[in-house]
Amino acid sequence: MLAKISEIIHALNPTKEGEAFFQFRSAIGSEPIIKKVFADIGRRLNDIDEEQWKLLLPKIVEKYKKKEKNRGWQQAYNVLQEGIAYSFLKRDGYSEIKFLPRQSQSTPDLVAKRG
Repeated sequence: MLAKISEIIHALNPTKEGEAFFQFRSAIGSEPIIKKVFADIGRRLNDIDEEQWKLLLPKIVEKYKKKEKNRGWQQAYNVLQEGIAYSFLKRDGYSEIKFLPRQSQSTPDLVAKRG
């Protein structure tokens, strides 16, 4: 269930203590509310196919490696939400779901087909 969460944590190592959001990874197994939150996110991330996961994982890691002064890890949460949106589309019957590369102009995060 936490396979992709574990991949994120592994990809963040060796990050110095205090530099990354997942510095509290030991709490994932011990704190019930944190465990539930990450289990829910993990289930959603597991819906992402491997090709698309290889595109999303580096974006997640990049955002979690840097905490912004005023926004904290908000951008990292936003990237996780892209993964959750992928799961929503897949569970709602869409196919050929793909993450779109960032452009200089505003673009959608995902593209998918239905029917």
